[in-house]
Parts: sequence; structure tokens; C-alpha cells
Amino acid sequence: MKDSSQYQTNLEDIFKDFGNVVIIIKDNYNFNYLNRLGMNLLGYNESEILEMSFIELLTPDSLESCIDNIRLLRETCFCQPFIINMLKKNGKILSLELSGVKLDDGRFFFTGRNLSLERLRKEKEDVTRSEDLSKQIKRTVDVREKINHIIETIIPLNTIPEILDKLSFGLRKELGYERGAIFLVKDDKKNISLEKLFSSINTKSEMNAAREKIIKSIEKGKGFTTKVFRTGKSKIVNDVEKEKNILRIFPDTKSEMIVPIKIQDETTGVITIDSNNKNGFDETDLRFVEILTNSVAIMIEKSKSYEVLLKRSRYLSTLYETSQTLQRVKQGKTNYEKILKHISQNLTDCTTLILRFNDTNISNIIASSNATEEVKRIFSRISDRNKQIIIDKIKNGNSFIVDDIEQKRTTLFRELYKKDIRALYIFPFFSEDRTIGCLILLSHETSMLSKDQISFLTVMANQLSSSSPQLNFYESLNSLSQRLSTINTIDKLSREINEFIKKNFSHLFYGLFLIKDSKFLEFKAGIKWGISPGTQFEISKRGVIGWAVKMKAELFIDDITEDNRKLERNGGIKSIYAVPLLRDNDILGVAVFGLKQQQRWDKSDFTLLRNLSRVIAIAISNAIFTSKEKKYSKKIDNLNQYINTIINGFPSGIITIDKKGTITLINKKAQEILGFSENAAKKLTIKELFDYKHATVNPLLKTIRENKPLTRIETYIVENDGKKVPIGFSTSLLMDESGIVIGVIGIMRELTEIKEMEERLRRQDRLVALGEIAAGMAHEIRNPLAGIKTGVEYLGRLLDENKRDSVDLIIKEINRLNRIVSDMTLYANRPPIKFDNIKIEDIIDISLAFLRNEIEEKGIEVIKKFDSRVSILRLDSDQMREVFDNIILNAIQAVKDNGKIIISTNLLDKEKKIEVRITDNGIGISKEDQERIFNPFFTTKKGGTGLGLSITQRIISEHNGYISISSKQGKGSTMKMVLPINP
Repeated sequence: MKDSSQYQTNLEDIFKDFGNVVIIIKDNYNFNYLNRLGMNLLGYNESEILEMSFIELLTPDSLESCIDNIRLLRETCFCQPFIINMLKKNGKILSLELSGVKLDDGRFFFTGRNLSLERLRKEKEDVTRSEDLSKQIKRTVDVREKINHIIETIIPLNTIPEILDKLSFGLRKELGYERGAIFLVKDDKKNISLEKLFSSINTKSEMNAAREKIIKSIEKGKGFTTKVFRTGKSKIVNDVEKEKNILRIFPDTKSEMIVPIKIQDETTGVITIDSNNKNGFDETDLRFVEILTNSVAIMIEKSKSYEVLLKRSRYLSTLYETSQTLQRVKQGKTNYEKILKHISQNLTDCTTLILRFNDTNISNIIASSNATEEVKRIFSRISDRNKQIIIDKIKNGNSFIVDDIEQKRTTLFRELYKKDIRALYIFPFFSEDRTIGCLILLSHETSMLSKDQISFLTVMANQLSSSSPQLNFYESLNSLSQRLSTINTIDKLSREINEFIKKNFSHLFYGLFLIKDSKFLEFKAGIKWGISPGTQFEISKRGVIGWAVKMKAELFIDDITEDNRKLERNGGIKSIYAVPLLRDNDILGVAVFGLKQQQRWDKSDFTLLRNLSRVIAIAISNAIFTSKEKKYSKKIDNLNQYINTIINGFPSGIITIDKKGTITLINKKAQEILGFSENAAKKLTIKELFDYKHATVNPLLKTIRENKPLTRIETYIVENDGKKVPIGFSTSLLMDESGIVIGVIGIMRELTEIKEMEERLRRQDRLVALGEIAAGMAHEIRNPLAGIKTGVEYLGRLLDENKRDSVDLIIKEINRLNRIVSDMTLYANRPPIKFDNIKIEDIIDISLAFLRNEIEEKGIEVIKKFDSRVSILRLDSDQMREVFDNIILNAIQAVKDNGKIIISTNLLDKEKKIEVRITDNGIGISKEDQERIFNPFFTTKKGGTGLGLSITQRIISEHNGYISISSKQGKGSTMKMVLPINP
């Protein structure tokens, strides 16, 4: 009794003025002690407290939790922190977070903190967070409206310059981005060019300097703008001083945001937005601009298609004007100069010349446009060898195209290169079977001409081939071209072509056959052919028309009865001329001309019919490619595919339902989270799906019923193995054009990792609090222990020899208690980390040397597997030595004689972290103990304090690393530590 009374008095002295509430209760739940802070908070004095039961002051909602924890104390002597509510004397509620231990005499010791102030602070933080979220939502809505307004202003426009003007205006005036640049892909699809530079704050001279700088940088492939074009991935640089590969539009540029303009996966341009402030952009800015560029990209592509059609229309119109010129001016220089004028109207920034041949020699330049005297002299003084090169290339009526002169080594090309000429195009014109001249086009850029432009110049050169008797025909032909350019249906085209042939070739049979499904030919129209329109037959080389399709070549047969190829559906025709209708090497069909008698075809007829066939091919091609149904159907398909790609690639789950709860869309991430395929999910209603997953809340169904969106609501689903998975949900109402609700969209995210992180943070806070308690207790207990030990030793000397065993036992236990206090002091008052440059292998070797006796005593084999790439680390050598001493000693104690310990290091994360593993083949640790192994005072060893691994974890954490354990009972354990190379 005397010892117990003395113990009680010591506790009162220790905890009387303690900074946290201290409660000691008896096994029957009656108060045994309450410190001064606790009495002040509850409003009772000491005599009142000692007459009361701890249980009667608890609120009903805290009673069960408290009893469960006391039951746990009886079993394990320690419990995790828990929260209770107690009734004050004035009737108000006091909330406490308590931790407890069971004392040796059977009483229960609790200490904790007042949570009332903490709750007020948390509520204030929640209000602030809610206000920030409201501001963010308002900003999103405002910017969305502005983006929609920008898109609405762009939709009616047809040309790219107009679109880029409106886009840059919207970026400046609507979205507030003061300056930037817009780039579009070139025709070669390999590079980009600056199309628009805009700024609200820079002078004209600054803009000109910026434009020159950008053009040079893009040509050299420098800057993140070029990189974004190559990769198709957006980039934010909020401090250009830290980035070397940066475009830096203006000298005062501090940050840049670069966003690709994309159609599906193809990058068609780049927008670079500039700011003269650091940290000028965030992810929200990036998301808004990406939304805008995705919409604008489609409009730019539409405009390009419009411009292509416009150019083709102009080409056809120009061909017609050229034919009129040839008809009106029958001969002389003016004739050719007018033709060059027509060319310059369609192809700017180029030099054109017309040369005339005499037999195999170039005589002179008979017309030119934009040609310097130096260029004229080059072609006037051209060597015989170079003359022959050109003649050989074009003598058969073929075009001669050199897209990059620098790659050629002859004298002609070297001289042209010196005059800044980079590309050469030569188009022959001829009469009957002889080439009589050529049209030459010179460009200062490589690969200047597109396929359409080459086709245009080829036809232009063909027009020059016409002789005077043929001018009337070409006038009619170009008139036909003009009419055909306005027709979009094959049937109307066929009727127009039939009328033209009846007028100009009344003596001929004629048939127009078009490719059908790549395997068949379909007869569309004809004259005297004897086949009904729509008749189809299989394409085969055994037939005359099929052979022309397969070979993509013209076919002349003077006597078909002597040819082994048969004419499909022969109507008495004896001789044939079949012309494939080609466009950019794609075959569209065949135009077939026939005669009833056997005879050789006149070559002048070949020329006329070949040119007619080319006009037919162009007209049919334009009719096919300008078909609105095909064009918009393809765009819609592409857009749907693009949207589906975005939805299925979205990192969060997306589900949409209609008002009946039927699932209308579920993306891949949602399928992954819920464990249902798209087909399986769409067979269920949202209620059936969430009931099957035992969800605690159904956010989508709740949104439908309450007709309002939900933000950041949490629910749990149960997986097939019984594991509960936390899910975060936000929902929004789906409305039609009239504003009527038609369904709900839900965005979901699995929160398992977030919840685990929150739990680790809470655990860290508890450990810190426990350390502070331990520090206070250690300070107050150590001095009384010394006095008790001295007194007991003195009394022991007064006792008889046969009674001193009890005294020795007391002294032994005092020493043990003193060791626990020392460990608690070491745990609570860790020295600060002192980083130094060291090799971690050296620390491991020192620990192994320190524990050599224990290792050799048990005959343990130690295997070291050190990664040679791991060099110098920033560590506290003394404290890391303590870590390895603890872990290796635990491994030694866990293994049996002749056991094995493996120590390995490995470089991780592109040389930014290292991993250290210490593996033993010892007795292993149970799953339950693994969850508590880093808790203070937890130990499975006799005589241990349970602080070694807690201290180890704390040291690793202070190095900005982490430690984990994996173990199987009977097989061994592995301690894994991950440390940064430079914390």
C-alpha cells in the first residue's frame, strides 16, 4: 500500500500541470485521477471527479468506441488514438482525441488533446476551399462562353487569313492573352511556317524583329514550338531562363504556352502564347486553349478544302481563258505572253519562260515573265550537253520536274543555284509526233508546286500544243471545262460530255466507263455503244477496257478482230482507242472511242481525244471530291472517332445515362474501375449496376432524382474479392438545345491511393504527438527513478541476505524502466539531420563490421549486390548508420544458424533515387504484425522497447525517403528503403 500510494503521488506531481488532458481510471471505469487541465475543461473539482464514473460523462455516440478501446487495452496494453465526446458540468460537449496504455497495476492511463479549436480551424479551411472552388467554376464558365463566342465568329469564314485574324483577336480581347504567334503546317507536312503574329503591347519595330527571329528559329528547328509540332503534346514554360530550347518571341518574354492545333492525331499547326511575367500560365489556361484549338482546327481544314476547290475552279477558268487567247491571237509573241500572264495570276513569286525548238535544238526564248537578264542568259547560252538533257527528258511529251536543284551536279543547275533558283519545272508542248517547245517555270523555293498546280501547268502546256486548225476545238473544250466545273453529279456531267462529242466527233462511237467498288466497271453514258447505262462487268485484262484499267495506260487497236483481247459488249466496233481517266495516279474509269471500220487512227485525233479525256477526268474527280454528302459524312465520322478517342483516353471514368437510368456511354477508365465491359454495362440500368457493386451512394441516380449536379461526392463499391474501393464522383445535368434535362454525366475517380496517403499523414501526425508525450514523460520520470533506485539499494543493504532477491528484482526492473525512458528520450529528441556527401555502401560495410561477431556466431552468409551506378549521396552518415544497425541486427536475430542475408542497392527514376533492400530467410512476420511494426513500443522480442524501427522510419522520412516491409511467415522478410540522391 505504501508503494502504491507513493506511485499515485508521483503521477500527480508529473501530470498536474501537463499541457494535455491526462485521465487515469480504474478497472471498474471510475475516475482515479484527472489533471488540472482536464478538470478546468470539464468544470468539476477533484472531489467531484473521484466520486464519478468515467462512463457516465460520455455521450451516447462515444460510449461504444470507448468501451472497445478499453477492451483492446486489456488485451494489448496499447490502443490507437480515438475521439470521444464528454459532457461538461455546464451541459456543453467537450471533444477529446485520446491515446491509452494499460499500467502494470491494472489501471488505464489516457492522455489527449482538445479538438474544439481544431474543428473551428478545419471549418474555416473548408469555407475558404469552397470559395476558391466557386471562383474556379465561375472562371471556367466565363471562359467557356468566350470560347464559344470566338468559335461563333469564325464559323462563317472561308479563308485561312480571316480565320487567323478572328482567332488572334479572340485570344487578345476575349481571353486576355496579349501576344503570341500562330503557325500552320506547310504543304510538305514536315515543317511549319509563321502565319500570324499578334500583340497588344509591342511596337511595330518590335513586331518586325520578333517575326524575323521566329522565322529563323523555325527554319533551324529550334524552340519548343517545333518540338510541340513534332510530338503533338502541349507545353508550358513558366520560367524561360531555366529552359535553353525556348523560342522566346520577344526579349522580355518570361513564360510561354505552346499548344498544337490537331485533327485527330495529326498536328496541323501550333499556337504559341507569350507572357512578360513569370508563371504566366497554368493548367487551366492550357485546357482552355486546347479546347479552342481543337474546334478551330476543323474550321482551318474546312477552309483549306475550300481554297483547294477555289484554286481548281480558277485553274479551269484559266485554262478556258488560255484557250480563248489561242483562238483570238493566232500567232506571234503576244500569244505566248498572254499565256504567261494567265500563269502568273495563279502562281505568284515564280519566273516563267517559253522556249521554241528547231529540230533538236533550243532556238531562243520567245516569251518570259519575271525573268532577270542573268536567267535569260543562262538559257540563251546553254551548252549542247544541257540542251540534250532537257530534250531527252521531254521529247516524249513528259514533264521534267526538279524539286531541289541543289541535288543536281550539272553546269545548268549549278548556274541556276547561284541565281537563287531552287526548283525547275519544264512542261513540253508538241505538234503531232514532234516536241516543238516547252514552258519553263523557275522557283526560289524547293518543292514549290503542288500536284494540282503541276496538273494545271501540264494542261496549260498541252493547250500550247494545239495548232491553228485545232483552236476551235480547244475553245469548245475549255467552254466544256468551265461548264463541267459547276456540275457536281456524274449523270449531268455525262450528258454534257455526250453533247460535246456529238458536236465535235460525230463519226465516233463513245463510251464512258467508271470504276465501281474497285472490282467492276459501270457503263455511265455513251453514243452508239448499244449498252444500257448502269450495266456492270468485272475488270479483267482479258478485256480491252479492263486492260486499260489494270495497266493505267492508253490502248490503240486498229483491228479488234485480230487482237486476243475482247471488247466488252461489242456493238460492231472494229477499231478502238481507250484512254484511262487518271487523277494524281488514281484511276477513275476509262473513256473509250471506236470506229466501225478497220483503220489506223490519226495521231492528231489522239491529241484531241487525250486532252478531252483529261478534262473528263478532272471534271469527274471534282464531282466526286466536292460531293457534300461524302465530305460531311467523312468529317462527321472523323469527328466522332476523335471524340471517342478523347473520351476513352480520359484519365477519369465517364458515365452518361438518360432520364430512365439507362447507361448510354461508359468509357474505358469507368469500365476498368467498375469491372464491367461496355456491352455488359449497357445491359444494366445505373441502379442495377451500382446495386450489384454494393455502392453506398448512387450519385447519378441521386442527380436525376434531385435534378441538380453533385460535386466531389464519395461512395464505396465492393470488388469481387470483397475489397471496398473508395470512388470520388462529380455529376452534371445533360440538356438538349431547349434546356430540357435529358440525362446525367458523371466523372469518377478511384480514391484508393489518395485515401492511403491521407492515412499515412494521419499516422505521421499521431507519431509526432506521441513523441511529444514521450519527451514530457521521460523528463518527469527519470529523476524520480533515480531516487527510487537509490532508496531501494539503501534498503537492500539493511535486509538480510535471504531477503535481498526481491530488492535485486526491483532494481532490475528500475534499470529496465530507465532504459525505456532513455529510448523514449532518444525517440522524442532526435538530433537534426546533417547532410554530407557519402557512399551508402561504406555505411553498410561499417554496420556489417560492427555486427561481425553476431554474424559469425550464427554462421550467417551475407551477400552484397551493389549497383555500380550508385555513387555519392547526400545523407547523415551517423543516423543512417543507426538505421542499418537496427535493420541488419533484426535480420540477424530473425534467421537461424547458417542463414542468409542479402543486401542490394539499385538506381531508380532516371538516377534521382536509390533503392536499398535487406532480405533474410528467417522466421518472417505475420500480416497483422507487419501493419504495426513501425508503431512506437511495438515489439515481438523479449526485452525490446519497440522503438528501433520507429526511429528507423523517422530517420528515413527526414531524408525525404520511405521504408516498407514485405514478409511471409516461415520464408523470411525484406526491408525496402527508397532514398533521394539529393534530398
